[in-house]
Amino acid sequence: MGKKQRDCVTCGAPVGYLDRQYCCRCWRRLNEQAAKAVLSASA
Repeated sequence: MGKKQRDCVTCGAPVGYLDRQYCCRCWRRLNEQAAKAVLSASA
């Protein structure tokens, strides 16, 4: 593997995916916040 693993821009944890800027924990939290925003906007 020539590519270096990135660190999460929010908490600094290692990111498992090359195309992401967040670790799985922050990614999940952000997705939950986005889903709540979409749900509250459509309701």
